[in-house]
Amino acid sequence: MCPVAGVGSAAQLNESLSDHPPIQTTHMDTALKHIDPATTQPFCETEIRRKVEANDTSLFRVPTQTSHKDQVTLLMLQAAVGANNAYTYLEVGSHLGGSLCPHLLDPRCRLAISVDPRPSSQPDERGRRYDYLDNSTARMLTELSTRMPAEMLRKLITFECDASELRTQTIPARVDLVLIDGEHTNRAAFRDFLSILPLVKDDAVIVFHDAQLVHDAIFNIESMLHYVDRSFYGCFALDNVYAMGLGSRSDLIKDSLRSIQHDTDVFLNNARHQVHQHIAFYYPIEWLKSTCRNLFRTAPRKQER
Repeated sequence: MCPVAGVGSAAQLNESLSDHPPIQTTHMDTALKHIDPATTQPFCETEIRRKVEANDTSLFRVPTQTSHKDQVTLLMLQAAVGANNAYTYLEVGSHLGGSLCPHLLDPRCRLAISVDPRPSSQPDERGRRYDYLDNSTARMLTELSTRMPAEMLRKLITFECDASELRTQTIPARVDLVLIDGEHTNRAAFRDFLSILPLVKDDAVIVFHDAQLVHDAIFNIESMLHYVDRSFYGCFALDNVYAMGLGSRSDLIKDSLRSIQHDTDVFLNNARHQVHQHIAFYYPIEWLKSTCRNLFRTAPRKQER
């Protein structure tokens, strides 16, 4: 079972996870002790809701690798999901916690779940590995604790593991809104989707960041859902976001993102061009030619009959 750092009532969570190891609260206890009141911005539930509905990107209080347009799209989805009911949020890949911030601040979010195995580096569809220095849950919690009131962090649960290690018994509540932003390979994105699908409600919203890198995984997911006759609607939206609504949430995605949807063909052409450009920049053509020649030389030949 993956390590768990829980926030809030550890006793309540331990009761709901009685078949698993006790919740460890060391990281959060340490973070809460070092909050500087001078750096914590004032909190008002009504004001936060107004900012969510206004797509105010100042809610991303911790540095994040999302663009301004990404943040606007994510806030539009957050506002739509939380318009009438409280919701549970889960994200795969948190790093410093930037994309967690708006949900931790939002009073409509009753529970936020972070799933991140905390790799020091990971592969990418752009053909190289990307490093994540000091990528730890403790660092994320410290970053978050200096930018919001301590009580907002008490609805956060962190799992330092791969999404495939999660089970329905591990999560205290079924999930309404998911952001998948972990390893940016098609294989990992598809695996993350399969891992979280049993954890979400029948009518959930599942979002991918950096969709320009994992669009092949997204199309495989759509094909699979069509095959199993699962109702959904998905689209690419500004900047590099893909959002999917399952069941009755299909109309929510259509209505909330109608004005900022990408033309799918244009988006894919641009995405492929950018990825090929990136690979060509880091791997000059001569090196690629040499690699291919060596590959063909070392490849086992079919035995002649």
